[in-house]
Amino acid sequence: MSMPSASPLNKIYRGRVWVFGDSIDTDGIAPFYLYRDPEEMYKHTLESFRPEFPKQVRSGDIVVAGKNFGCGSARPPTPIFRIGVSAIVVESLAPLMLRNSVGLAYPVFIAPGVTSIVQDHQTIEIDYPNGVVRNLDTGRQVALRKYPPIVERIYAAGGIIPYTRQRYLQEQARRSP
Repeated sequence: MSMPSASPLNKIYRGRVWVFGDSIDTDGIAPFYLYRDPEEMYKHTLESFRPEFPKQVRSGDIVVAGKNFGCGSARPPTPIFRIGVSAIVVESLAPLMLRNSVGLAYPVFIAPGVTSIVQDHQTIEIDYPNGVVRNLDTGRQVALRKYPPIVERIYAAGGIIPYTRQRYLQEQARRSP
């Protein structure tokens, strides 16, 4: 399937890595008690797992995590991207995190084994079109799991709301005389 070049799935991401473990929950990603003040919340993103992260993360960095990333409540990974992270690649995603990430067209990728090929602050490349994550410092790589065609179409549209709008307008045009 060919996607518009603006799709986050068509971009190749390169960046410095921050490695996190398994079961990174949504309360640790963005503390709920700070939800009323988003700017303050962003300053504490992932702080409960890596206290230095919100102060040292740089624009373009990439979060790598283990299994069950985003477990817990149904919150999207918005704070991670708002502080400059360019992409997230994980061993596996919690189902609600997967839905939220796809729905908002955030560049979140699944690559079983990814935590075994990287260490903190190494540089990786996420190449979705070719289905691979490469450690540019060591040459090691793992396969990236491809999304089903419907998910790729949602990403290409810019998320679930633009996708639904496009589908509605296409259907209306089809029904018009």
